[in-house]
Amino acid sequence: MKNTIHILMLEDTASDATLIEDELQSSGLDFVSRIVSNRKDYLTALDNFSPDIILSDYNLPQYDGVTALHAARLRLPDIPFILVTGAIGEDLAIDIFINGANDYVMKNRLQRLVPAVQRALAEAGEITGRKEAEAALPEAMTSIKTLSGLLPICASCKKIRDDYGTWVHIESYIKNNSDADFTHGICPECAINLYPELFNKQH
Repeated sequence: MKNTIHILMLEDTASDATLIEDELQSSGLDFVSRIVSNRKDYLTALDNFSPDIILSDYNLPQYDGVTALHAARLRLPDIPFILVTGAIGEDLAIDIFINGANDYVMKNRLQRLVPAVQRALAEAGEITGRKEAEAALPEAMTSIKTLSGLLPICASCKKIRDDYGTWVHIESYIKNNSDADFTHGICPECAINLYPELFNKQH
């Protein structure tokens, strides 16, 4: 979550938008808001404003909160969505949650707004953290196969002692504990030592 919270507000009544902003500011919440009142501006803000959370009225001219929720879930599936509205029936409240809203707050109970916002942002942060951990898992699994730390190696034969206390050839140890494999060759120094007659003839 950014230090300054981006709050997208879908609200067509200016006085209600002011009351909501005042409630947020009174809590000391560090935020910047963008207030939109129609479908076109709302969809544009979803794409361009990068909101951290969406606060939406339910009843708007030619638009409604549930439709706005669907649009948000299509574009920004992990961004919290809170309905801030007048009185709604129980069936509508259930429908709102079924469709993926994080919470709803009555306009005559705006004292619930800041705790609802803080809770929704915390939950979103946990979801983001889990997804980042899942995305990093393949790399973490790969790194498990990467050798690190101190390896006990014989100063004479160069065998390595594995985790079971067995001394094994270095090739076997590396193959069993990493994704590396070997191709065999002979370095120039060893070639001279192993085949002196061949190199003496060349010189």
